[in-house]
Amino acid sequence: MMTPSLVVLTTGPACYNPFQALTPPDDPARVAQVGILDGMSTPQILAAFAAEPEEAAIMLRLPPGERVWLSLSRLQHAFQQKINQLEAQGVESIVLCYSPEMPPLTAAHAVLMDAGRLLPTLMTGILGGRKGGILLPDEALIPAQRKRWQNTPSPPCFAAACPWQSDDNGLYDAGLALQEQGAEAIVIDCPGFTPRHRARLQALLGIPVLLTTEMLLSLAHEVAA
Repeated sequence: MMTPSLVVLTTGPACYNPFQALTPPDDPARVAQVGILDGMSTPQILAAFAAEPEEAAIMLRLPPGERVWLSLSRLQHAFQQKINQLEAQGVESIVLCYSPEMPPLTAAHAVLMDAGRLLPTLMTGILGGRKGGILLPDEALIPAQRKRWQNTPSPPCFAAACPWQSDDNGLYDAGLALQEQGAEAIVIDCPGFTPRHRARLQALLGIPVLLTTEMLLSLAHEVAA
């Protein structure tokens, strides 16, 4: 098996594989996605990472929408271990997609790119002065995301919708709420949402709707090219 030159490293797995559209068919191993929780059931995740009382924790929503609180220190250790493993396999570049609360991670040789630092800069350039709206999978994530975006020229507004609902009503309500707050473009910041969700929300609102997953993978593909 070929070693990918670039890996997008996330906490949990995405609900679809956007690499299929971005990776050349004759070079499928160039870019890959790896999740810390890949292949783990909810009981296994809780056994390995559930936060203790009063421990610093990160909230994560797992399919079909279950909310869990995971230990920040144990996730940090797992991320660092995975980075070390990927470097040992010869991976040259790693895009990190994790919570804003995560302390800095290090690599001996590979180039580390923090998606949390990249996204506000990317979105500022894309929006060109227009007010943006950020759609997250849970309201509990909004305070940390507000801090992430607070230094941008035009701080965005926020709303939340769970990607694993049986219909799209929650997504539509969140999108309309962002538009009512003045959003002229919306960024969906959750790998649980797919291009289908993006297209339907954009058709409803009549304003640009972007998926951070696609943006990051496009950037990753350019780096790996």
